[in-house]
Amino acid sequence: MRIFTTFPEAFGEIKRDLKEMGIPVKTQTMQNKNIYDDPDFETLEIRDYQYRVTSPNLHDLCPNQPWADAEWSERLKGINGAIINPGEAYKLRLHTWEEFIDIRGMFEYTYPNRLGRSNQVINVIKALKRDPYTRQACIMMGDPQDTRFLGKKRQPCSREWQFMYRQDKLHMFYRMRSCDISTHMQNDIYLAMKLLRFIALGVDVRPGDF
Repeated sequence: MRIFTTFPEAFGEIKRDLKEMGIPVKTQTMQNKNIYDDPDFETLEIRDYQYRVTSPNLHDLCPNQPWADAEWSERLKGINGAIINPGEAYKLRLHTWEEFIDIRGMFEYTYPNRLGRSNQVINVIKALKRDPYTRQACIMMGDPQDTRFLGKKRQPCSREWQFMYRQDKLHMFYRMRSCDISTHMQNDIYLAMKLLRFIALGVDVRPGDF
């Protein structure tokens, strides 16, 4: 595992590692789109890449705004039980998201809905209040039903957020199946950091490592 102090340091080193150690990969699909014959979708890939940022700061990130804050607002509504599909935030990055709207005018899944599923965010806050040192404080994005449609339907890139309270701080472990460094990485991290802050505030502790 690589350990960095700040996000800018991490991004610089990750880009260098990708350039020096990345392996060319061409998949048949991207999300649910057939891209095998499109040369623009050849990628460089690093497998099993792990890193830690010890002084993570939201202000060091450059997400796509105002979309990122609008997306977080909808995720908050989902956490509180609202059913949001497709929502309104996606319209602020319409060129990115409109191709994933299906014939029903909806997305195949949304993060607000999956965050709110089974009250899992609220349950994690309650679990950390009961036992701050629990190893079970995990929020899951995947669904066993997803495996029926691999390569045919969109799948969440974010798979799990785990929260562990150690050395007087609440640390986040963020597991992804895939991460597009050029298009989505800073957005994903920004939204993950917002979630970490939300849960830390709910538990009344300080946020820690990313």
